[in-house]
Amino acid sequence: MQQKEMGYGVYGWRRVKRYACRMENIKAEATRRLEILKFWDKHGMAATLDAYKVSRRTLYRWKQLYKSANGKIAALSNQSRAPKRRRVRQWPTEILVRLKELRLSYPSLGAEKLQSFLADWCEPRNLACPKTRTVMRLIAERAELKKAQPPRLKVVHRKPAHPRKPKGFTATYPGQCVGVDTIEIQRDGQRRYISTFTDINSRFALAVASTNKSSKRATILWRLSKACFPYKIERVLSDNGSEFKAAFDTEVAQDGVGRWLTYPKTPKMNAHVERFNGSLQNEFAAYHEDLLFTDVNLFNDKLLDYLVWFNTERPHYGLGLLSPYEFLKNNHQCNMYWRKTGYCPISKIRYTTRR
Repeated sequence: MQQKEMGYGVYGWRRVKRYACRMENIKAEATRRLEILKFWDKHGMAATLDAYKVSRRTLYRWKQLYKSANGKIAALSNQSRAPKRRRVRQWPTEILVRLKELRLSYPSLGAEKLQSFLADWCEPRNLACPKTRTVMRLIAERAELKKAQPPRLKVVHRKPAHPRKPKGFTATYPGQCVGVDTIEIQRDGQRRYISTFTDINSRFALAVASTNKSSKRATILWRLSKACFPYKIERVLSDNGSEFKAAFDTEVAQDGVGRWLTYPKTPKMNAHVERFNGSLQNEFAAYHEDLLFTDVNLFNDKLLDYLVWFNTERPHYGLGLLSPYEFLKNNHQCNMYWRKTGYCPISKIRYTTRR
């Protein structure tokens, strides 16, 4: 069985582990030195030098560090022994300038390949060429060589921006913008979907139930809207769901209709269709849920009767307590797209005819 350390998979665990080990070693050494100082105070200098094999100068230095730190044990830990003034590698200026030029010309090459170019340049000039390890150290030590690389451009592949509904947009006439959405209903591990359509200006609504959520199913709703809604549609507003892509997007584009997409997790951008979804669920779907999961076709037949009532008789606060049909009848300017019937444009579709 494979065994892994306690912090496996935790970012920065090994670094913290190294720091912990280092602090543990420092604490142990400082504790030993404090014991020696206490032994010195109790038994004297001669016994301390004989027992611990340390010099007199070292004892006085530890005592001074401990006293200057006001009794903090951390002052007795090992200090860095690195030289304060380190040796700087001395090489001819011509070689350093040439190495900087190579770094700028070939920013992706390592020390070995740079050394081969540098050797070819030094040989005809009778200059001693640094070895590969020396070239590596020169680059690491000298700031002008370390930074002698052109800035690497970061290529950002941005997705094309989706067209969004303008802020503060209000539909002023029927068909200027319609909203579409999908309701998902789950029960006993099964799912059913209701595709919904709403005209933002007139609240005219349509819906179709199906057993799966696909773009081909959404095109059925789109064709139904073209057959029933008596105005030309200019824009379609939807979320980023997969059912409103592929076949649905292609058919909408072929009809010359623009698309607007809402931002992720912002249902308020398509508030009118969300309001219709709530009404549809509370007034119809909740009472015919069993039929939705047993016979979708019969559910759609009853749904059509509900839509006729919703569009012709049900009053809406947003329309001044008028039904969508009454609102369209009072505000329409031309009868060109209206059917020759006494009912709502969607009522009894099989009996409607063009003029």
